[in-house]
Amino acid sequence: MGKYLWMSTSSNITTGYGILTKNVVERLIKKGVNIKLLGMQNIGHQKEEYNLPMLDDIYSSDALDFYTKLYGIDYVITVLDNFVSVYHYLPKLLRELKVGHICHVTINSLPPSPLLTNKIKNANFWIAPSKFVEKALLDIGYDKNRVHYIPHGVDTNIFKPLPKEETEKHKEMIGYEDKFIFLAVATNTGFEKNWQGLFYAYKIFLQMTGANTILHCHTSPNYPGGYDLEALAKMFGIAENIRFISGISLNAGLPPEEMAKLYNAADCYISASMGESFSLPALEAMACGIPCIIPNHTTGPELVGEPKTGLLIDLLKMKNGQEFGLTGPTISDKWIIDPFDMALKMTEIYRDKELREKFSKNAVEFAQGYDWEVIIPKWLKFFEYVEDFVEPLDYKENKLGI
Repeated sequence: MGKYLWMSTSSNITTGYGILTKNVVERLIKKGVNIKLLGMQNIGHQKEEYNLPMLDDIYSSDALDFYTKLYGIDYVITVLDNFVSVYHYLPKLLRELKVGHICHVTINSLPPSPLLTNKIKNANFWIAPSKFVEKALLDIGYDKNRVHYIPHGVDTNIFKPLPKEETEKHKEMIGYEDKFIFLAVATNTGFEKNWQGLFYAYKIFLQMTGANTILHCHTSPNYPGGYDLEALAKMFGIAENIRFISGISLNAGLPPEEMAKLYNAADCYISASMGESFSLPALEAMACGIPCIIPNHTTGPELVGEPKTGLLIDLLKMKNGQEFGLTGPTISDKWIIDPFDMALKMTEIYRDKELREKFSKNAVEFAQGYDWEVIIPKWLKFFEYVEDFVEPLDYKENKLGI
C-alpha cells in the first residue's frame, strides 16, 4: 500500500477545507490507509501521531520537504487553493522530491483560471469535488483516466432534523422565537461570497414584504481583507434584521453539533456566492432539512436544481441575453446574481409553507447520498486505482509503462 501525505487546512479549523480534512483523513486512517496530515495551521506537537505540525515556513515548503523524505511518501494530496501565489513553490518542489501529486481541484468560475491550471497541469491525478469541476477539467483536455469525481460529504448522524421542541428551545435561547430565519454561512474574505449582493437582495425582500425575519450571518463581520458587514448592513438600512455570533472568525467556528442546532433553527439557507466548487454549508443545511436558495451557476443545479431541494437564483444578464461575468484577479469570470430575483425567491419560500416542507423532505433524502459512509468508499476505490495505475508509454519522456 502506498504512503500518502494530505496537505491542507488543519483539521481543527471549521472552514470547508478543514471540515473535509478532518472527516476524510480520520476515516481513512480507521480504514487502514497509510496517510499523514500536514495541517497548515498546526503549531507545536500534535496529540495524534499522524497529525504533523508546520515548521518555519508558514506555507509549509520546508515541512513538505522534510516529512516527504522522513516518511517515504509516495503521493502528496493537496487540498488548497493552488492558484494562490504563496503556493508557487509546489510544482517545482514536488518534481524535485520525485513524489506523485494528487490534486484536489478548486474551480469556482469559468474558464478555469490559467493561474490555477498552470500550477496543477503536471499532477498525476485530479480530484473533482463536484460534477461542475469534473466537467470543467475534462472540457479543457485533462485526461479522463486521471480525473476522479469524489464529492464532499456530511455526517448525517450529526446533521439531521432535530425534534421541534429542541429547535424551539434553541431559537428561544438565541432570541429568535416567532421569527423566520434566513441563514448564510460563508467566509468574509475578498468579495467572491458576495455578501454585498446578499444584503442588497435582503433589503429588497424586506421592502417588498415587511416580514418579521432575521438574516443570521455565520461569518466574521470584520475579517481583514473582507467587508465590514456591520457597516454594510447600516448602509443598506437592514442592521436591525442582521445578526452575527460573537467570536466567530475564519479560524474559530462552532463544533458540528452546534452547527447542526443553528441549521435547524433556520427556515431557509441562502447564498449569493459568485461561484462554488462544491458548497458544503448548503449540503449541511439540506441534511438538516433546510430548503436552500442559491445561485443558478457552478454547483447550484446539481445540489439544488436537479434534486429540487430549494430554489435557484437567476443571474444578471446583459441586453443581448448573455449572463454578465465579472472577470476577477485570477483571470476567470465570476457570476453575479440578480438581487431582485433573489428577493422574489426569498419571498416565495417565506410565504409558501407547503413548498418549504416539500423541499425539506427532498433535502434530507438527497443528503443521505452524501453521507461519509457513502463518500469514504469512493476514496478507498480511488486509492486502489492509484496503486494499480500503469503509466502509459511515453517515448518522448523515456518512460516505460511498467
